[in-house]
Amino acid sequence: MHGCRLRFVSCAFSDNMAWYCYKKHCTRKLNYHRQILNSHNCLVKLDRFFSVSKLCKYEIIPRLKVLDDVDLKKDAVDMFNTSIRAVSPKSMIENMLKYDEDKSQLKVEDKVYHLNRNVSVVGFGMAVMGMARVVEDMLSPHVVNGIISIPKGMQKEMTELQLETMLLSKNTKIQVFEGAHNHEADEATHDAAKAIHDHVMKLTNKDVLIVLCSGGGSTLCSLPEPPITLQELCYVTKLLKDNGASMAELNIVRKNIDVLKGGGLVLALEEKPVQVLSLVLSSIVGNSADLVASGPTYPTQPTPHHCIEILKRLHIFDQTPQNIRRFLEKWCKNLETEKANSVHYPMNVKALNDASWSHVQNIVVGNNSIACEAAAARAAELGYLPLILTTTLTGEARNVGCMCARLA
Repeated sequence: MHGCRLRFVSCAFSDNMAWYCYKKHCTRKLNYHRQILNSHNCLVKLDRFFSVSKLCKYEIIPRLKVLDDVDLKKDAVDMFNTSIRAVSPKSMIENMLKYDEDKSQLKVEDKVYHLNRNVSVVGFGMAVMGMARVVEDMLSPHVVNGIISIPKGMQKEMTELQLETMLLSKNTKIQVFEGAHNHEADEATHDAAKAIHDHVMKLTNKDVLIVLCSGGGSTLCSLPEPPITLQELCYVTKLLKDNGASMAELNIVRKNIDVLKGGGLVLALEEKPVQVLSLVLSSIVGNSADLVASGPTYPTQPTPHHCIEILKRLHIFDQTPQNIRRFLEKWCKNLETEKANSVHYPMNVKALNDASWSHVQNIVVGNNSIACEAAAARAAELGYLPLILTTTLTGEARNVGCMCARLA
């Protein structure tokens, strides 16, 4: 390449389609890139990337004279740290939320919220404490109360690491619950869910509810539908994980047997037109934001037939606790056949612009696409030609690792 650095910032494929996708979608682009590098000192900007069929938009890539001067390890760490900063709570939320202090107005995309000491914050997930701190700092005069549920020991860990910006302020009005020891729902997460449910039910149409969701939120906010017990919910969750259920399948089952999931948090408002702003940090492959924390603010049609299909396909229906089986079967009988018989993923069947959900705004503030784009942009600044092949890497770790090694 005569002095130019060509490296992959990110390369990923679904497990069984890896080399087919690589040859089908990428060989022509790589050849095109090589032609550019061999004939020019710059890379022309292309369309913004979000899939393998497009390339990122990058600035000029300088041609280096001496390849031996390149410190690949140092550059790799630099790119990685850049990607992490891009999805830090402060960067993500400040990019999305625009607060006008003089007018006491919060603008999010095309929607404006009028604030007057009427903001309530609830959240659940591994990243929500840092997210809550940013919201608190930005809107502190107007935040009157709130509840968040985070992993056990997180406050102590952040204190020991001296990550003050990831902790709530000393004068915070937001109550913190810690739970999910060993990453499993427990009485603490159950208590947090009940507290959040009760808190939301007390809100009025003058309030603005900001909901914070991130990975781990499903476990950290567990409130099973009666008569299902917390122990039964934990058991079926473990059963699904141990028998190969995908994250999507796991969250579909959770949505149907948990009070707050699948839009349940909004339903807890009991049709009061409380303005709801949900900020989602997505860790789901494919960016299905309605699956993060099992979609507490996303309108979702109940799909008990689908849950039963998943349990039977994984050969664990008979092992599923009786209360859960009876609950799903009874629900199936009570639903209209045409709404219940689908075994596909009927997410968001109820349109987001439906009048009953018009007061709810769901915003994805961060995902792996944002992180990859930031890393790629930094790679371009360092003189590399970045090519993100996909952001939906799935498969057996050992096989994907071998594939990435062969691509390096």
